Amino acid sequence: MTKLTSASTQESMADSTTHAQPHTQLSMGENGVATLWFQRPRQHNAFSDETIAEINAHLDHVIEHNQARVLLIQAEGKSFCAGADLQWMKKTISYNQEDNFNDARALALMLDKLNRLSIPTIAVAQGNAFGGGVGVLCCCDMVFASTDALFCFSEVKLGLIPATICPHVVRVIGERAARRYFLSAESFTATTAKAMGLVTHLADAKELHTTAQKTAQTIAKYPPNALAGTKALVHKIAADPMAPDVVDLTASTIAKARTSEEAQIALGKFLGQNISGENIEPQ
Repeated sequence: MTKLTSASTQESMADSTTHAQPHTQLSMGENGVATLWFQRPRQHNAFSDETIAEINAHLDHVIEHNQARVLLIQAEGKSFCAGADLQWMKKTISYNQEDNFNDARALALMLDKLNRLSIPTIAVAQGNAFGGGVGVLCCCDMVFASTDALFCFSEVKLGLIPATICPHVVRVIGERAARRYFLSAESFTATTAKAMGLVTHLADAKELHTTAQKTAQTIAKYPPNALAGTKALVHKIAADPMAPDVVDLTASTIAKARTSEEAQIALGKFLGQNISGENIEPQ
C-alpha cells in the first residue's frame, strides 16, 4: 500500500519550525482502493482548519491522479469524528465575520467536493460521529457503522447552527428528522441512523473495517466509467426527478454506456458465460 501525502502536509513537514503531525493520511492500495485516514485518535479525530485543508488536498489528489477506483474513509481510535476541535473553536472566537465566512466556506467546499467525487465513496464509522463528522458521512455513497456507534448534532447547545452540513444532512435523512435532531441536539443510535438512511450497513465493531474493505474491493473491480456514470445520473435525477428531459437523459445515458468499449468488454465476458441469456437483469 502506497502512502501519499497532501501538498499542504508536505509544506508543513518541510517547515523546520513545526513538528506537527498531519491530521489525515491518504494511502493507495494495489487493488484500486484509496483510503483516507483520520488520524487524531487522542482528539477523537475532531476537525480543525488544518484537517479540512488536508482533506481538501487529498480529494484533489484523488481527482487529479485518477488512479483510485473507490475511496474508503476510516478513522483511527475509538471515534470516527467528534465534530469541531476545541482549540480551533477557541481560535475562531477572535475571528471577524469575513474570517469566519472563509473558514466555514472551506468546510462547505470540502463537503461539496466529497459529495461530487466521481468514484464510489465508503465511510466507516465507529464510536462517536458528531457535527461535521456526520456531514462527511452524508456525503458518502455508503456508510458502514458499528452497532454501538452514536451520532449527534450538538451545535445549538453552543449557540451555533449546523449550517455547512445542513444541505447534505437534510438530503440524506429528510427535513423532519433533521429538524428533530438539529433542534434537540439529542444523540441517536446506529440502528436509528440506519432507519433514517444515514447508515447503509451495520456491523459488529470487530468486523466493521474488514466488512467495509471487502465491499470496497468488490466495487473496485467494476468498470470505472459505469460507476462514474451511475453516480452522475443519480445526482442529476435527485436534483429534479421529474425534469422534462429525464426520459431522454436516461435513454441517452444507457445508450452511450452500451456502446462504450468498457461495456462491450464486460458484456462480452458476461454473455459468453450466459449464452442462453438467462439471469440477465433488464436495464
